[in-house]
Parts: sequence; C-alpha cells; structure tokens
Amino acid sequence: MKTGISTRNHFLDILKGYGMICVVFFHWSGAHSFYHTLHMAFWLMMAIPIFMIISGYVYSLSFSKHNLSSIEEAYLPKNWLNKIIRFSLPFVIIFIIETVIYNILGERPEEFSNFLGLVRRFIRGGLGPGSYYFPFMIQFVFVIPIIYFLIKKLAFKGVIVCGILNLIYEILVFAYSMDDGFYRLIVLRYLLVISAGCYFASKDYKPHITSGIVFLILGGTFIDVTQYLHYTPPICAFWTSTSMLACLYILPIMSFLLRKCKKFKFLPLEIVGKASYNIFLVQMIWYNLAAKRMYEYVSNGPLQVLLNFVACFGIGIAFYYIETPITKRFTKFIYRKLMR
Repeated sequence: MKTGISTRNHFLDILKGYGMICVVFFHWSGAHSFYHTLHMAFWLMMAIPIFMIISGYVYSLSFSKHNLSSIEEAYLPKNWLNKIIRFSLPFVIIFIIETVIYNILGERPEEFSNFLGLVRRFIRGGLGPGSYYFPFMIQFVFVIPIIYFLIKKLAFKGVIVCGILNLIYEILVFAYSMDDGFYRLIVLRYLLVISAGCYFASKDYKPHITSGIVFLILGGTFIDVTQYLHYTPPICAFWTSTSMLACLYILPIMSFLLRKCKKFKFLPLEIVGKASYNIFLVQMIWYNLAAKRMYEYVSNGPLQVLLNFVACFGIGIAFYYIETPITKRFTKFIYRKLMR
C-alpha cells in the first residue's frame, strides 16, 4: 500500500504484493473453510501486520533521508500533507463510486440517506472488508513521527516501550468494554509492529536472536491456542489472530527477511505491491457489491477465487496507473499554493 515516498525497494514491493494476495484470498467467502486445514493464522492472517511493519520501515527511511531532526519539524505541513493527500484522494474516488453504485442499484444503506450518515461512514472508511484501513493510515501519518523519534533515541528499548503501550491499550479495551467496531479503527492496536518496522530501518538496529526466538515461540503459541484450540483470551480478544500478542510471531521473520532478502526481485509481485493500496480499495467494493452477485452464477470455488483475483488485481492496478499521476499533480498544485 502507499507509503508516501517515491524511492522503491523491490523486496518491499514483493512483500506488499504477497500481502495483497493474502487479503484478496481471505476475503473470499469460501476461505474460512480452509482456515484450520491450511493453518492460515500463521501466514495469511499476518498480511496486515506485515503492511504495518513495512509502513514503519519505509517512513523511518524517509525521515532519515530528509534529515528530520525533531518532532516539531516532522509535523510541519510540508512533511505530512502529501502523505494525507496520497491516502485520501484514491479513497475519495472509491467512496464516490461506491455511493453512486448504491444509488444506481437502489440498495443505498440507511446511513447513506443523509449527509451526516454519509460523513460518519466516510470517517469510518466506507463499506466492505478492510474498510478500517483509510482512517487507520490517516492516524498513522500523525503517530509515526513520535514512534520514529522514540526509536531513534531508545533503539530496541523504544520497541519495548511501544509494546508496553500497546499492551496497556489492550488492557483498557478490556477494562472499559470497548466496542470492537471502534477498536478496529484505532492505530494503537498495531503500535508494536509499527515501532518494530522503524527499528528494523534504523542505524542502531541489531538482530536480537534470543528475543527473536522468544517472540516466535510466544506469538506462535498464542496463535495456536487462540485460533486452533479455541481459547478466548481476556485481552487481545478482538481481531485476535492479528493482535499484538499474535504479531510477536511475525517480528523475527520480518527481521530476517528485511536483512537477507533486500536484493530479491520478482516483477509481477512488485507491480501488485506498488498498486496494493489501490487494489485494497477496489477489493472493498468488489466484495461488498459485486462478488456476491457473481457467486450466484459461479458456484465453483477455484473459479470464484480466480475471478476475484482477476477483478481486484486487474481493476486495482489500472486504478493505480490512472490515479497516481492525478494525485501527484494535485499534490504539486496544493504545495504551490501553500508555498506562495
């Protein structure tokens, strides 16, 4: 998904491409029947945590590249406005298309029937699977400078601090019975993995073999107990398979991959990775409005999967190549206005 800077890292795009394959497959209605047999929690459900690690990693590199020396500097409009535009404009386009289609089909949700309801749904990320992602990333843009400078000052200890804060958030969610719909929108639930991404990109990064083994065992055990032995934990009860305790499992794996696989290239996955944010937005509409209609005529599971990939990837990649130049021109226009 979009990261906010233009410098490309081929392997990061490959990882994002892999993540989008996982997302599109899992949102297929038949995927849940394979959840246990294919042990999806250990590889497929790690897609969004991987995106969060990559986001922390890329923004950390961006801040270092631009020599940002203070939090105050990071919060200057010139250092965050382009990122907000790059996440917002594609989403606005998708949201408008979604609203128009609902009106054409005569299936407009009740909340779309009035302006305030429409605004609330916009703020919550629209409709469809993964609709939390847009508001999530807007929060990310404003939280990441704090995490970056914390990691810059404390290195690995900063990751521990973020992990503790993440855990406190989960405890507060339990203590105050937070609604799961609200919980999913708050960026704090991925504070640990975002900070880990920042640390992996920092000059002070050093592999922590012992900690990595401990994280792998703890996270893997938590995933196994909650996803396959049906234990419901008192904390991390919402979105358990991608909660901070489950994410411990992916941290040492990502640490290894980001260190050892930097030179890997594979163009098909790289293209998917570059267009991943656009594909993600397209799959929201596809699964919410089109796929269920397609299933009425196509009952074969593998064919459904194939058509889902063709539609989401084909339209999403086309959307990326059409939208990106528009967004860049619009961003330059806004900056010219601000610099006057």
